[in-house]
Amino acid sequence: MLAWTIFKQQRLEESLDSFVRVLTDKAGDTGEKSLETLRKDIYRIAAIIASERDGARTLQAAIDRAGRAELAPPLYDALMDFYLRKEAYQLAASVAETFINAYPWDPRAPDFQARRVEVLFKGRLPSLAWRERERFVERFGLDSAYWKQAGEGLRVKTAETLFTYLDKLARRAYAQAQKKGSARKDWQRAADWFSQLVRVYPGDPRTAEGHYLLAESLYALGEDTRAIRHYDMAGYDYPTWSGRAEAAYAGIVARERWIKRKDATEQDRKSRVDALLRFARVYPEDRRAEPVLLTAAHELHDLGIHDRAYLVAAQLAQSTLNRTRKFESWKLAAISADALGRPEDAEQAYRSALGLIGSSHAQWRPLRDGLAAAIYTQGEQARQKGLMDEALALFRVVLREVPESPVRKKAQYDAAMLALELQRWPQAIELMQDYRDTFANDTLAATLPENLVYAYAQSQQFDKAAAELVVLARAEKDPERARRARLQAIDYYLKAAQPRQAIAVLEDYIARHPQPFERQIQARAQLTGLLAELGEHKAAVNARKALVKLEAEAGPARTPITRTLAAEASWKLALTELDHFTQVRLTVPLKKSLKVKTRAMKAVVAQLKTTLEYGLLEYTTAATHTLGRVYRIMAADIMGSERPANLSELELEQYNLLLEDQAFPFEEQAISLFEANARRTVDGVYDAWVKASFAALAEMVPGRYNKQEQSVEVVHALY
Repeated sequence: MLAWTIFKQQRLEESLDSFVRVLTDKAGDTGEKSLETLRKDIYRIAAIIASERDGARTLQAAIDRAGRAELAPPLYDALMDFYLRKEAYQLAASVAETFINAYPWDPRAPDFQARRVEVLFKGRLPSLAWRERERFVERFGLDSAYWKQAGEGLRVKTAETLFTYLDKLARRAYAQAQKKGSARKDWQRAADWFSQLVRVYPGDPRTAEGHYLLAESLYALGEDTRAIRHYDMAGYDYPTWSGRAEAAYAGIVARERWIKRKDATEQDRKSRVDALLRFARVYPEDRRAEPVLLTAAHELHDLGIHDRAYLVAAQLAQSTLNRTRKFESWKLAAISADALGRPEDAEQAYRSALGLIGSSHAQWRPLRDGLAAAIYTQGEQARQKGLMDEALALFRVVLREVPESPVRKKAQYDAAMLALELQRWPQAIELMQDYRDTFANDTLAATLPENLVYAYAQSQQFDKAAAELVVLARAEKDPERARRARLQAIDYYLKAAQPRQAIAVLEDYIARHPQPFERQIQARAQLTGLLAELGEHKAAVNARKALVKLEAEAGPARTPITRTLAAEASWKLALTELDHFTQVRLTVPLKKSLKVKTRAMKAVVAQLKTTLEYGLLEYTTAATHTLGRVYRIMAADIMGSERPANLSELELEQYNLLLEDQAFPFEEQAISLFEANARRTVDGVYDAWVKASFAALAEMVPGRYNKQEQSVEVVHALY
C-alpha cells in the first residue's frame, strides 16, 4: 500500500492524506472483516501521525483536504483514545474541543463534549470538568441553537446527558446555598440550574424532586408565587414520588406567607382555599388532612362560596364527627347544593339529614319540602336535556315519596305530559284522570280533555277519542273549536272502523256548521261516500242531489273546490242514471219500451249536461264521451231491439229499414260528440276519455279514423 511506503519514509502529512484517501475509497465497502481491520489500523496510524505533528489540527487539515467530514468522528475518537492511553488528559480533552469547534452542529458534538468532561474528571481536573458540564448545558441545552435545530432522535439521545449534568450542577449549587453564610446569588444559581432541569423530562418521575428543590430555592429567594407553582407540581404531578405530600404541604405554607405579605384579595383567599381542599382530597390519610379541611371550611364560611362550602360540608359530614354535627353538615350541604342548582347533590344531602332526625323535629317538614323540590328540579333538568324517561321517573318519585308536598301538583301534571310525549298511553291516561279527579278546580285540569283525546288516539282507542271529542264539542262555547272537534271525531270514528257513528257526527256537523261553506260541501261529499260504501245507495243519491243543489245556489261562496266536489257528485249521479238507462231493454211492443228508454236517456243526458256546465276538464271529456256513448247505445239498442213475431221476410226487411231510420240520428249525434271530444287534442288534451272517443270513432267511421288504430294494433301485435 502506497500510504505505508510514504509513512515509512517519514513523509507524515503526505502519508496521512494517503491514508485518508484509502478510507475514502473504502467508505462504501461493508461486511468484510479485513476491511474493518484495515480501517482500525488506519485510525490508529492517523492518530500516531497527528500526535507527531499538531494533534487535532493536523488531523482536521487532512480531513479538510480530502473533503470528507464524515470521517472526522472516528478519526477524532482514535486520537482521543491515543492520548488517553498516554494519560495525556488535557490533550485528549483538547481533541474533543477541536472537534466541537470544527463541527458544532454534528450529531456527535454532544458526545465529544461529554467525553471531554469524562477525560477531565479522569485526569483529576474537577474544576475544569465542572466548568465543561456547564459548557455542555450552554452548548447543547434546551435554549441552545444546537437543540433548536436538532431532530427528535438526537434530542432524545442528548437529553440523558443533559439531565444528568443539570442534576449534578443543581444539587451542587443547592448544597452550596444551604451552607451557613451563603449569599443570595447561591440560591439564585441553584434555582437557575433546577429551572432548566425540570424542563428536560417534564412529567417524568425523575423530575419530581427537581421541582421541589427548585421551589425550596425560590422560597429562600422570597419568590413565593413561583415557589408555590413548583411545590404544587412536585406535590400533585408525580404520584409515585415519595416526597409529594411534603411538597404539597410546603405549598400551603408558602401561600400562608404570600397572603400575609400582601393585602390579600378575595381571589387570593379563594386560591388558598383551593390549595387546602386539594391537599385534603389528594392526601386524605395524611395526619394534617383533617386540620387542613377544617381550616378550609371556616374560610369558605367567611367567603360565602356555595360550591366549595358544599364540598367541605359533605366531606365533614362523612368524617368522624358527632351526630349533631353530621346533621348540620348535611343540612348545609343541601342548602348549598340548592343555591348552586345541583338538585342531585341536594337530594342526597336532604335524605342524609332527614335520616338523622325524626318526624317531630322542627326541621322535618322544611327538609321534606326541600327534598321534593330537589327531586322535581332534577326532573326538569332531565327534561331540558332530552332525557324524558328519566324525567318521568323523577316526577313520579315526588308523587310516591312526598305526596304532601306543594310540588306534587306540578309534578303530576308534568308527569302526565311527559307520559304523553313518551307514548306511555295507559300511564298518561291514568295520571290525567287522577289529576282531573284530585285537582278538579285547577286551571290546568281544563287542558286535560284534549290531551286525553290525544292519548286515546295514540293508543289506537279511536272510538274513545271520538266520544271524548263529541262531548267536548257539545260543551264547547267557541263554535269554531266545536266544529273542529266534530271533524276530528269523524276522523277517529272512521279510524275505529265505525262508519255509522261517523255518519251521525257528519250529519250533526252538516246541520250545525253551514260555514265555512267549502268545508260544508266537503262534509257532504264525505257523507255521500260513506253512505255508498254502506250500500245505502238511495240515501247516497239523495245526499249527492242535496250537495249539487246547495253548491249551485251558493253564488259567490262557491270555490274551485266546491265546484269540483259538486261536479264529482253530478258525475256520479249521471253514472247512476246511465246504469238505469243501460238496463232498460227494448222489447215488443217497441213503442212502449222505447218511451221508457227515451225517458231514461233524457235523464242521463240532462245529468251529463249538468256535469258539463261545471267546465272542469276532467269531467268535461268524461261527460262528452259518455253523452256520445249514450246516443250510440240508444242507436245500438234500437237496432238490436226485439222483432215482432210472425213477420214475413219482406216485412222484416221493411221493419229493419224503419229501425235504421230511427237509429241513424242517434248514431250521427254520437259521432258528432265523439268528434267534439277528439278535437280537444288540438288544445293538448288527450286523456283516457278522449282516447276512448277516438276508439269509438275508429269503430263507427273506420274509413276516417281507423288508420291510426291499425297502426296501434300492429304495434301491439309486434309485442
